[in-house]
Amino acid sequence: MNHKAEIKSLNRIVNDMSKYSVVNNNSFYNQPVKLRRIYEVIPAATDALRFDEVTGTDKLGVVVNNTYRRFWVRGFDCREWRFHHCANIASRVSVCRISRPQGVHLEQKIAEKIIEQMSV
Repeated sequence: MNHKAEIKSLNRIVNDMSKYSVVNNNSFYNQPVKLRRIYEVIPAATDALRFDEVTGTDKLGVVVNNTYRRFWVRGFDCREWRFHHCANIASRVSVCRISRPQGVHLEQKIAEKIIEQMSV
């Protein structure tokens, strides 16, 4: 199945964005799993995939900037709570930034590299 056909089979959850739901039925693992690493995937002016370790306060920036539903933080006035938990996460996990060529779908290669890193 090609990429466009796969997307058409998903349910769009936000009309003006490329956000889709994926049904997991009974395949969801329902036990806690320790978070060891966070990956940020960004399009970049590059010809190949690049994996760079994010360190120091930049780790906090990645966690804060990729928090789901950031607009709720303002609405519920929980900025301090969010910052505390993001800082806690950033201090405990490694963070990797994956730079990928723009307009190229390399999900399979990215997944393979992540799996390779997880086995180390």
